[in-house]
This record gives sequence, C-alpha cells and structure tokens, in this order.
Amino acid sequence: MPYISVAVSLPVMKSYTYKVPDHLQEFCSPGVRVLVPFGKRRVTGYILAGQESCEGFTAKKILDVLDDHPLFPESEILFFKWISDYYIYPLGDVIKAALPSGFDRHDVSFVSVTQKGRARLDAEGLTPGEKQVLDYILPKESCSLKQLKKNCQNTTINALIRRMEKEDLIWVSSVLKKDGAKIKKEKFITPGDEPTTVIRMSKKREKILALVKEKQEISLTGLKVIIPTAPALIKPLALAGYIKIIQRQVFRDPLGDPVEPDTPPKLTCEQEAAVKQVESKFNLGFCSYLLSGITGSGKTEVYMRLVWDVIEKGKQAIVLVPEISLISQTERRFRARFGDKTAVIHSSLS
Repeated sequence: MPYISVAVSLPVMKSYTYKVPDHLQEFCSPGVRVLVPFGKRRVTGYILAGQESCEGFTAKKILDVLDDHPLFPESEILFFKWISDYYIYPLGDVIKAALPSGFDRHDVSFVSVTQKGRARLDAEGLTPGEKQVLDYILPKESCSLKQLKKNCQNTTINALIRRMEKEDLIWVSSVLKKDGAKIKKEKFITPGDEPTTVIRMSKKREKILALVKEKQEISLTGLKVIIPTAPALIKPLALAGYIKIIQRQVFRDPLGDPVEPDTPPKLTCEQEAAVKQVESKFNLGFCSYLLSGITGSGKTEVYMRLVWDVIEKGKQAIVLVPEISLISQTERRFRARFGDKTAVIHSSLS
C-alpha cells in the first residue's frame, strides 16, 4: 500500500503515518522495521499496517526498510496494543522491549569546532563558557553532544551550544548509530619472559607474582578478589617484564559473575544422619521431611548432598527458595557445586 502506520521507538503514545516510495513497497509488511524521519532525527519504527490513503496532511517518506522479513507475526500487534493501552506505555517501546536488544538505529548528535571557532580561540575573543566548550572539544576533534553537556559544568549549556552553532563557532552533525552490546573483553595476567628492569618488591607485588606463577593465567577480576589494589600494582610489573597483560574476549554469563568451584566439606554427624535418612527412602515414592536448624548450622549442605545423589542416579532436582531476594546467595552456592547444570527461574527474569 502507498502508506503505512508506524510505531516509533520513542516515548510517544500514538502511531504515525508515512508514505512508502514505490521501489520500497514490496518490502513493507507488518512486523518489519523501517528507518523514518521524526522531527530532525532519524529513528527506528515498526510497521503496524498498510493504509490506502492519508488525509489532512502530507506524510513524510520512509528512508529505508531495515529487515528482509517481519520480526514478529501480525497477530501479535493486537497484543502489543493491548499492553500499550493497559499500562499507558508507548507502543513503539512495548515492541522494542519484546524484541532482542541491539536492533534499534537512531541519530546521535556530534559536535566539532569550525575554522572560525579555532581562529576565535587563538584570538582569545571568547566568553569563559565558549572557551570551556571549545577547549573540551578540540583535543578529541569531535565529541557527542551528550558527552559535552555532561562534562561542561554550565547551567545554560543548551542555550550556549545553540548560540555558538548560530555564530558558526561549532558544528553539530548527526550520525546514525546502531544499538547493541559490544564484545566483552577482560584482562588476563600471565607470567612474563624475563624481567628487563628490577623494581622494588612489596609484599603485595610478591603475592601477585606467586599467584600468577601458580595459576599460569589469572583474570584481573579474579586477582582483585584476592588483592583489591591489583589494577594499580600490575602496571609496573608488566612494564618491568615480570608479567604480561593480555585482553581476551569473555562470554557473558546470564546467571551473573563467574563462580569458583567449591569442594564438598566433610559432613558433621547430624548432617550425615539427615542425608542417610532421606536417601534410605528415595525409592519409596513421595515423602516429606522437616530439617530444623539455626542459621549457619549447615542445612544447605544437606540439600546439596541430596541433590548430588539424585543427579548421580541420572535424575533431576528442584530447589525452591521462599524469596527472590534469597536467590542470588543460594544460586552461587549451588553453581559452585554443580556448575552449568544449574538453571534459575523466577518472575523477575525476562
């Protein structure tokens, strides 16, 4: 159809009508993303439906079609609209929340100094506010408008930027950016070849070298757990050749930070008696027990031993926790013991 109804991923409640150029019409269908002009910006929008006509105003043209096929079925659109109405939440943001992150494209404003601005800075004919802005931008060649506003301590920064742009001291341009998570990298420390320089060894530096020698490779995150000041201590060691610092891609763990594996402790007599009592009736069908003990008496270890026994028999176990706030603590204990066999489910997860 010549026109489409689009939900833009901005905090606005209604959808907007756009014109589709003839050469893009065959690619437009409900559920496909389009790049559209919105005011002075370019933003991502989601096609909701086609329209035969547009009355009362001249519709802007879409700029591009971003997908080869719909990202969601047309049948979901009524559901998205219901969510938007019920929760009084922008329709475009509802759809954005329903899709994986990293799809959106939008304009980001960047600021650079003009030739006139450079000349004025050299001639020193600037107000303190103007000088501060130019001094901040020049070493970087350009910076985002958001960065500039954040770093210039000026209550009238917006008016100042508009005035400087009008006087041709700065130039504000738009760059189309795509959202998305970047590759996560982490620093790892490995033993060096041969020290090239002798440096003074503090006890903490000696401890770092001993740990690196023992493990052969350790992440900076893991090292900081043992020695919190490690980031400052490793730089001189690396420069002197005692260690090497390398960066490597690491994969995000949906359950949280990596957990070091633990070793099962020796059970107390009471713990062992509780475990044996439950294990003796494993094959008799459902049976309930009440394990009573004060905080820190070792009840969780009993649960973990029983779960381990069940898993060794090729079966599965569910551990129920009474409050979501307690999940993190319990999860870490079980992941330290069972590793990636552990899955977490609760109502605060997406």
